[in-house]
Amino acid sequence: MAQDPLFEAPRDRLGRRLHDEVFGALPALLGKALDVAEVAAAVRPLLAQGWRPAQLGARVGALPEPSDPVPAVVAFLEQLLERDSPEQAWQRERAERARVQAAAADPEHVVASDEARAHWVAQARRALGVPAPGRRPPPPRTAPVCAACRGEGAFFVTRQVRLCRACVELLSSGRAHVAVSA
Repeated sequence: MAQDPLFEAPRDRLGRRLHDEVFGALPALLGKALDVAEVAAAVRPLLAQGWRPAQLGARVGALPEPSDPVPAVVAFLEQLLERDSPEQAWQRERAERARVQAAAADPEHVVASDEARAHWVAQARRALGVPAPGRRPPPPRTAPVCAACRGEGAFFVTRQVRLCRACVELLSSGRAHVAVSA
């Protein structure tokens, strides 16, 4: 069985092509520093788990550049081993969406309309002998009392004082005056 040239590697390092696919977008000095056996040993299981080389390179490129990049990158890649690959996460989300769509298509899981729900509740109340909750009509609104004649005060003067139309006309004619108390 011939080995894939993408994974051919001298001295347990990544092959040149694979190394370029994973770390090619990084600065040249950083990419060269990461061309070691420890990094290759951390990258290979991730590739086998379903990570794509560009996904690994993008995540490594987003790391802050430490003074000694190899241990930091190896630790980060080992943390990625504990997580699902983006492919696995996508497969899980796709399966969840398919499950939700299948449940939504099932006629037994259709949410009842408001009318159907009201009908069912009314039927259950009748069976249990519970009277339907009645809506009390709101109390009739009464207009405030006129401060001068105790009629229906329709005109606002102050917060506590309302006047009726006849008293407003009397005041506007000048035949009556408002006594202001301090």
